[in-house]
Amino acid sequence: MNVPETVFSHEWLLFLSVCESKSLKETAERFNISTSSASRSLKRLEDSLGVTLFDRCSKPMVLTESGKRLYRQVLPAMKITQEAMEQVREENYLFSDLRIGFLESMSLLMAPQFLSFFKKKVGRITCLTGSSDRLLECLRTHDLDIIISSDPALRYTDWRRLMIIREPSVAVFPKAFKFEDNHAKNWQSLSLCNLPFINSYEKSGRGKLVNNFLLTYGIQLNGKINVDNLAIK
Repeated sequence: MNVPETVFSHEWLLFLSVCESKSLKETAERFNISTSSASRSLKRLEDSLGVTLFDRCSKPMVLTESGKRLYRQVLPAMKITQEAMEQVREENYLFSDLRIGFLESMSLLMAPQFLSFFKKKVGRITCLTGSSDRLLECLRTHDLDIIISSDPALRYTDWRRLMIIREPSVAVFPKAFKFEDNHAKNWQSLSLCNLPFINSYEKSGRGKLVNNFLLTYGIQLNGKINVDNLAIK
């Protein structure tokens, strides 16, 4: 269980947690501190109030009458404070930050629309661009929250995916090239046409997709050139 976000001090949070769990050890584990450190923090709270909140002669220690009364009064105040903080966030757009990555070839088309949509729904926005490999690595290391990628990275089974666009592959031929009369323009005829096949770099997101497609359908094309940039193609 995580420590709640609140304006209450560390000592007050410890006090409320011990009241709820009735265990100093459990509270210390929740706050990732030692039991002796938790005990000292509670003593500082008692000293600041000038009131004994726990009967330490009992094992485990229990609340005194003053402690019980304080807990009953403070708990509602804490809930009201948390609700007020949430309302202020909504009114002033103080939401969580968003870190989003775009495939570089799609960034100019998509990024402005995404940023315009999210700018009033989140706090600070970080936008990165790059290849699918770079974006996937950033997502894997939790440096990005969302990525727009050409590689679905199916090996990461715990990631959620949503297809937002589908684009066709294009075969480009020299103007002088002629298929044989009535010969269908299919993958088999392409594999026998002796034209060089310019493939995407095999380690790039696009290259992996193309290679997987060709491998799945048993297509073998003649080509020794691999590039990672469509403009070069």
